[in-house]
Amino acid sequence: MIAKRIRPGIVFYNILLLFCFTQPWSWAGDWDLNLVAAGRSLPFGGAFWGESGYGHILWGSRENESGGTGWRYGYLRPFARFQTSVVVTRADVGIDLFPISLLGMTVGVADSQRFLTKAHTGDCVTTTCGGNLARAYIRAKGVIGFGPVFASLMSRIDFMSHPDKTKPFTEEGTVIAGNAGGDHSYSNEFAGGFRFWEVWSLGLRYSSSKMLGSGAKNNQEDLFVRWKKEPFTVFAGTGFYTSTTAARSFTVFALFQWTIW
Repeated sequence: MIAKRIRPGIVFYNILLLFCFTQPWSWAGDWDLNLVAAGRSLPFGGAFWGESGYGHILWGSRENESGGTGWRYGYLRPFARFQTSVVVTRADVGIDLFPISLLGMTVGVADSQRFLTKAHTGDCVTTTCGGNLARAYIRAKGVIGFGPVFASLMSRIDFMSHPDKTKPFTEEGTVIAGNAGGDHSYSNEFAGGFRFWEVWSLGLRYSSSKMLGSGAKNNQEDLFVRWKKEPFTVFAGTGFYTSTTAARSFTVFALFQWTIW
């Protein structure tokens, strides 16, 4: 049953890999590298990660007529990511495929080595919080903007597998429990706001996740502010978090990103 859950994502990922490496295009593109540190108060946690990718323009150009960054182009970007919070270490490889820069999808696989014995708002007694957690995932994302106003929508499904078949597992990011041996989760995120003073943005965000097998779920509503001036981005906010194992509670979060190239 678990194999059936994981197989669709892996098959699609392999098809995209084959597509990438059998194309007759000239693979001139751009490397990118980002380093990120992030933390939150509820569920309490933090992590550091680095991600590097190679973006290849499929059509159009990133530059608009005035010399700024435009949106009339499509791109393909294989990437790799390594993340650690000391007690959890995770590695991802995947492919971003955006037929148009404002709308596209990501397909990837990831493996987490977890040494957790406690999880804030989670239950590590009746569920297992440690061990290896493997996954394949598919994510769709769209963004739109008009003048200073912007909005984005993201939907994602994860097909997860855990070696312990005797009791449920807790996923460390969403901190919700899945069925013993594996489960699949569905997540959504909507954000909207406006930009001002060139480098600042203010907005509202709603996110939710649900294990489709166990039924465990969470959601969060928050107010955020973002400051971006190359090569740095700071994103922070506050809101309310609710889950199957946690009553509605106040939370704060922050993220710092350094775009090296």
